[in-house]
Amino acid sequence: DLEIEIRSKILDGVKDLPKTTAFRNQAFRIIWYPNKKVKLEAESSAGALHGAVTIRQILANQQAGVEIPAGIIEDWPSLEWRGLQDDLARGRVFHMEHAKQQVKRVAEMKGNLYQLYLETRFAFPRHPDVGMPGSMTPTDAKELDAYAGRFGVTVLPQVNTFGHLELMLKKDKYKHPSAGQQK
Repeated sequence: DLEIEIRSKILDGVKDLPKTTAFRNQAFRIIWYPNKKVKLEAESSAGALHGAVTIRQILANQQAGVEIPAGIIEDWPSLEWRGLQDDLARGRVFHMEHAKQQVKRVAEMKGNLYQLYLETRFAFPRHPDVGMPGSMTPTDAKELDAYAGRFGVTVLPQVNTFGHLELMLKKDKYKHPSAGQQK
């Protein structure tokens, strides 16, 4: 049996729990009773999600015939943001299924950030000649953001400017902002 309770201040009294909202919202308590009943307590859905991932990790590693001992787990991250960066600027193309798999991986590791390094891999509607074939579209971005939100993961797109705009600045339309000669 699993009982989940999400309530403000339910973790008051947890030793050393940071007082800042960013950490409290990701904190959880798991109470494992001797009768195989489990209670998960958190102050937000993010904390409940991290607690559920912990329960899943415990159950996935349980050996046959070995009971999980009764006990209490109180946990929270030591860093507000934990995630990975996916570099699409080095000859790769955007694939929604890959991005969704990466979001799930981040969530399975109790991460909360998926950073996409796009550079020339975003199809800007007002500048269609900037993005290369196989670029992420605004529709893709909205879909991925909604998907990631279900897992408590923030998608952070990164498009570097100036020094990383060489491909764009080679195009006649964009040569005027260039500081030097283009090869």
